[in-house]
Amino acid sequence: MDVITRQAVGFVANFTVHYWSEILYPFSHSATADLDGYNHTFELARERESIHPLERCLIHPPTSGITGHNSILVKVVEPVRTGDRHNAQVVTIRTEYVPTELTHAIPTDSYFVAKIYDPLYFDHEQDDVDAFLSTDQEYSREAAAYRKLSFMQGTIIPKFYGTFTLELPVANKGISRSVRLIILEAIPGKPMTQLVPMDYSQVERQGIIKALIEAESLLYTNDVWHRDIHPRNVLVSGNVGENCSRRVIIVDFGKAWVGRAHPLLAPEAAKKYLPGIPISPVLCWSKAWWPYLQVSFAEWIDWDWEPWLEHHFGSTSAPITKDMEEIWRP
Repeated sequence: MDVITRQAVGFVANFTVHYWSEILYPFSHSATADLDGYNHTFELARERESIHPLERCLIHPPTSGITGHNSILVKVVEPVRTGDRHNAQVVTIRTEYVPTELTHAIPTDSYFVAKIYDPLYFDHEQDDVDAFLSTDQEYSREAAAYRKLSFMQGTIIPKFYGTFTLELPVANKGISRSVRLIILEAIPGKPMTQLVPMDYSQVERQGIIKALIEAESLLYTNDVWHRDIHPRNVLVSGNVGENCSRRVIIVDFGKAWVGRAHPLLAPEAAKKYLPGIPISPVLCWSKAWWPYLQVSFAEWIDWDWEPWLEHHFGSTSAPITKDMEEIWRP
């Protein structure tokens, strides 16, 4: 095990500014072997069976990018999601020291969330995914998505404070290994998976789902396809009560595409997805398009979905064209 999990609370570390490799995006989405990290080879299977995950991390360091000269000193305050079989380790941090060059972007003595892309904690028994390729991809996709959506930060998505690298010491070897991470706004809310739907009235639940649809639609209008809308990736900030102010935030862009089509699709072919043109939720959130929606959010939705969708978003259906129907209403 590693220091991030074993000694999470109180762990002090230097995070050094890192400029992620744009080569990873979009080419992290190969249409053949490595879409979403899938890369099953005999060599990787043999390696997985015979070499400890920590040794594999030393064999497969992250893609280089460019490491900057400025570092911030942080202390881990609280684990949010750590341990084995989490593709990223998520912790709350407090900035202890920030150099003058960075104080305009990251204040000292403030709380943030660090999302650490450490392949050590990947499920190394999963034999059809390259843990190291997948980790690189998630880091680059998140960075690309947050930068594309910079004007939305702090509203329906967290504020994004940049990309960094961390050197973790390797026990009994006298060396360290590099791990990439991003720093995000610490949001005082919980993922929907940690909330009890029946604690909320139907009116409240409808308000949360409506806010989620509006948020996801805005991402898509600005040509970021999240690709993993699920209760675990939706934070709700605010108390129970129909009169309470509530914020709904979409997180985890590790699977996101900047664009509506496969990034390696020819530009002419990608045009059929109408980049930059709003697509009505009446199409995009229809059960015909997202049949699993009712499964993922089943505990939150106890009303007749399609009439409700039409009632709240029918005003956006006027611009629906035949081309849109062919793509988003299969």
